[in-house]
Amino acid sequence: MKKTIISIVTLLVVLAMPCANAFEFKFRKNTDAPTRAKILKTQRQEIINLFNSQVKFADKHDYDNLIKLYSKDFANNDGFNREVYFQLIKDTWETYPDITYKVNVKSIDIKPFYVTIEAIETATATVSASSNIEDGIGAYGELYIESRCIYHIQKINGEWKIIAEDVISEKSHLKFGQAKYVPMEFTTPEIAMSGKEYVSSLVVDLPKGMNAIASIGQASIKYPQEKPEDKYRNISERGLLQRLFNANTENLNEYNSATVAVGRVDSDETEMTGAAFLITRVNVIPVNNYVEDIKTVEEQIKEERETLEKRLKGELDGV
Repeated sequence: MKKTIISIVTLLVVLAMPCANAFEFKFRKNTDAPTRAKILKTQRQEIINLFNSQVKFADKHDYDNLIKLYSKDFANNDGFNREVYFQLIKDTWETYPDITYKVNVKSIDIKPFYVTIEAIETATATVSASSNIEDGIGAYGELYIESRCIYHIQKINGEWKIIAEDVISEKSHLKFGQAKYVPMEFTTPEIAMSGKEYVSSLVVDLPKGMNAIASIGQASIKYPQEKPEDKYRNISERGLLQRLFNANTENLNEYNSATVAVGRVDSDETEMTGAAFLITRVNVIPVNNYVEDIKTVEEQIKEERETLEKRLKGELDGV
C-alpha cells in the first residue's frame, strides 16, 4: 500500500495505494540445498498470502485487519509512521470510494527473515468536481496514479510484517471535462540535492481553437500537507511552462504540482471547458553534516603525515 497526494483546485487530498492482485515472483535457485528450496517454497506461499490479504482488506476498507499486516514500527521514506500512514489511507477511502488498483512486480528478493519487493503500481478512480469548477466541464473527474515502490518485509514473532516502504517515483493526474482529451506531460527529476536547483516542466499539446493557463507549485511532503502556491501564467505558443525551484533544506521529499485550465476561444472570449491537476514526486537527497569537506580532510592528512615524518626523522637522528 502506498500513498500519494493529489491537488484538487485549492485542496491537497491525500491518497493511499494498496497493492493489486497479481504477482510474479522470482526466487534464487539453489538445487544443491533442498532445505533452502523447502524454506523458499514455504516463504513464497506466506508472502503471497500476505499480499492477497492486503488487497482483500483494502478493497473492503477493512481498517482493523489491514493495519495488522504492518509492523508497529512501520515507516516510509517520507518519515510517516504507521499512525499517520493509516490516517492517509482512511482519507483515501472516504474521498475515492471506487478507487481500483493494479501492480506489476518487477523483482522479489527473499532471505530467511527478510523480503524486498519492487513493484510498479497504478490506481484509477473518479471524483466529483468541486462547485467552483463544475460549471461547463462536467461533474466528475478521472484520476490516474502511477508509482514505483520498494517494500521491505520482515518476519516478526513468526509472522511476516511490512516494516517499510520506499516510493522511488510517483506521478498522478486528475482531469475534468475537455482536459481529459488534451495531451499533457508534467516532468521533474526523480531526485534533487538538498538546496540545489532543479527545473519543473509542463507541456500541453493544445488543439486548434483552445488556449490554457497554468500554475506550477512546490511543497515539502508533510502531515498535514501544505498547499503549494503559485500564480497562473499563460501557456506559451510552444505549449510549455517551466519553473526553477530550489530543493528544500529540511531533509524532506517534495511534490511539484501543476494546475491547468483549458478553454475554447470564441471571438474575444474564452470559455473554460476543462481542468487538470498533475503531481510528481521529487525525492530530496539530504546533506550529511557529518561529512567533512574533502580539501579539509586532505590538508589534515598532509599535516599528520608531515608530523609523523618529522617524529620518525628525529628518532632516527637520535639513534
